[in-house]
Amino acid sequence: MAALGGITADQASYARADGALLGLLSRCLLRPSAALAVELRAGILPSTLRSLVGACSMPEMVDALDGIDEQARLLRAVSEDEARLLLEIEYNRLFVGPGEVLAPPYESYYESSRASAGRGWLRTQAEREVSRAYAESGFTLSEDLVELPDHVAVELEFLALLAGREADAWDAGNEASALALQVCAADFIVQHLGTWIESCGALVAPAARQPFYAAIFLLAGATIAGPVP
Repeated sequence: MAALGGITADQASYARADGALLGLLSRCLLRPSAALAVELRAGILPSTLRSLVGACSMPEMVDALDGIDEQARLLRAVSEDEARLLLEIEYNRLFVGPGEVLAPPYESYYESSRASAGRGWLRTQAEREVSRAYAESGFTLSEDLVELPDHVAVELEFLALLAGREADAWDAGNEASALALQVCAADFIVQHLGTWIESCGALVAPAARQPFYAAIFLLAGATIAGPVP
């Protein structure tokens, strides 16, 4: 995350940009809405992501943004309704089912898989620890959200919340609070999202029939990995 690792003259802007990027990535990894399909098809989503990433030259981010541009071009060849349906079919294939779930988007699956020689399941201690981290930071799940707490989109949204709070703290001149929020975000990445997002992305990439979700996982992994050069 760009805001981690050192104080600059404009930490509030860095943190706010991190929050916007993480929030948008979270939205991309929820079940696709008609609005998301329209924004992607129209090029709004790719343009916004490029603006938030800035002039980053990390190969992972360059490849990810190119993949999202390619998805936008593919969706422009079909109607808005067909665009949403293509995304939903791909989302279900990868993350929901029916049948085998090709890339379970839950921390519990990867935590339990590591502990049991490859067999993963949901609703483990990892989910409870994630919920505890949310509660300690005052983060509550929306009543409209049907996902489990350790879903990748929810974990990204939590980091977006922390980044937004950090930006507010910098704006208020509260350096101690801002730095504490940086530490909280870094700890969550080290203990939770950073332990499994690349493993999930590694399942998405070979299974994907459309470029969008592999690109989003690549972008999310690069975003939380460290400062943007």
